[in-house]
Amino acid sequence: MSRLGFLLEGLGELEVRLRLSELRVLVALRAGWDSPAKAALDRAVVDLQEVEAALEAVDRLPALQRRRVLAAFGALNMPGWYRPARATTTPAWWC
Repeated sequence: MSRLGFLLEGLGELEVRLRLSELRVLVALRAGWDSPAKAALDRAVVDLQEVEAALEAVDRLPALQRRRVLAAFGALNMPGWYRPARATTTPAWWC
């Protein structure tokens, strides 16, 4: 099992395909449209037997690209995982 398998565990087939599509776009934006990871995700969206290979391809991305892809993916799909900073006081211009 890939280290990234937790991203898709416990989901139905349709939801897995949807999340793979989202991950594919994020990988394409960060690693390029001709990236091997994007090509592996293309195959995984069509054939769920390829999911493991696709997640391993994402895991092989350079560290900074992988972190940025996973951070964006988490912000989109993991409720409570990402919380932007909130102002604790009323801004001076508001008064």
